[in-house]
Formats: sequence, C-alpha cells, structure tokens
Amino acid sequence: MELIVIRHAQSQNNAAWAAKGDEAERSPDPEITEIGHRQAQALADFLSNDGGNNGDHNRLGITHLYASLMTRAVQTGSYVAAAIGVPLQAWEVIHEWGGIYEADPASGEKVGLPGPNRDYFASRFPDFVVPDTLGSEGWWNRPYEPYDIAPRRARIFLEELLERHGNTEDRVAIVTHGGFSTALFETVTSGQRYLELPDGGRHIWYRKYNCSISRLVLEPQAVVIAGINDYSFLPADLVT
Repeated sequence: MELIVIRHAQSQNNAAWAAKGDEAERSPDPEITEIGHRQAQALADFLSNDGGNNGDHNRLGITHLYASLMTRAVQTGSYVAAAIGVPLQAWEVIHEWGGIYEADPASGEKVGLPGPNRDYFASRFPDFVVPDTLGSEGWWNRPYEPYDIAPRRARIFLEELLERHGNTEDRVAIVTHGGFSTALFETVTSGQRYLELPDGGRHIWYRKYNCSISRLVLEPQAVVIAGINDYSFLPADLVT
C-alpha cells in the first residue's frame, strides 16, 4: 500500500505570513489564494496526465483520495478529485495542528471555534463526502490544540490507515497540511524532532511546498520513504 501525502495549495494565511512574518491577518479557516488556485490546477493537471500531455489519466494510480475538513485542503482536493475521477472523502484526523481557532484580541489566548458544519460543506463542496456524524454543529468544537498532540494524531492516522487499507495494493492520497505531515514523518522516523550537534541543537522540519507530493510505501516489513516535497510540476512563479 502506498501513501501519497499532498500539502494544500497556498492559503491566505500562508501568503500573509510570507509577506509580513506575523499572524495579524490570520484567518481561523482560510481560503486558498489566486496563486493557490493555480497551484491546485497545476497539481490536478499533473496527476491526471500520463506524462505525454494526455489528460483523463491517473498518473499515480490513486485509488482513494482524502482531505482534512479544513477549507484549504478541501479546495485543493476538489481540483484533484475532478481531474482523476476519484471521490474526495473527509478524514478528520489529518487536520493541521491548532485546529480551528482565533487569538483573543485582549489576552492573546488561542480560542477554539466550532468550524464549518454539514450545511457549509453541502453548499460549497457538494461532492465532498463528510462523516455521517457531522451535523449542524461545526466539526472542530474543541480547544486550541498544541503541536505536541499532532504526533499522537499521526500515530492514530497510521493505525486507521492500516485498518482501512493495510495488506492491499491501494494507493491512498491525502490532502493535508505542513505541520501534520511533519508530525507524520516524525512518527515514521521514530519521533525525533531535535538534533544535537557539536555546535548546538537544531529542530528538524520537513520542508513541503504548497501542493508538493511526498510518498511512503508501507510494505509488510518496512516503510519506504519514496520521495519528499516533489514540486517539480509547478512553474517557478507558483512555488510557495
């Protein structure tokens, strides 16, 4: 079974951070930008192309396609689903660390918000398959989640992945987030996120550009890291 990890297209928050280096304009659940839409289309074109500029294909043989319930991931995944003809399904546990939250303007405390509900997804993304348990309340509805929880979720995700797709020839693609995918790779590589060297310690971070593709092959006796952060299909002006 192969796991294909796709980071979402550039979000409004990504663009604001790149421009200003702070979270003053941060949205709890941002949309993708105009550049993000172009990135998502380029990703979809790549995945639906057989290498000879012929569309209506499925280059990586994706059998199942999932996205987190965050708007930027659903927007990105919708481009891919339309291009390769594989339904886009929700997988809640692959959301970005922090969840849906905003900072209290007075105290700076990060406060969890409800997040989008079933009606939101039905009206905006009618082909997106959401959990049966999602109703009128938002899907988040809990406090801000610190990063330390993300590796635990990554472990839960891997266990759920094996329950759903273990011992198969499935090629499972997830549209997820930079922080969660780093937690996922940390988990696969035994959880090390800090490296001590003679000149000091360094945090370990897996760089993943917007719409980049990383690939893991889960074999019976091994996990093969087949590629990280492939963005070669994006023109230079769309690399963010």
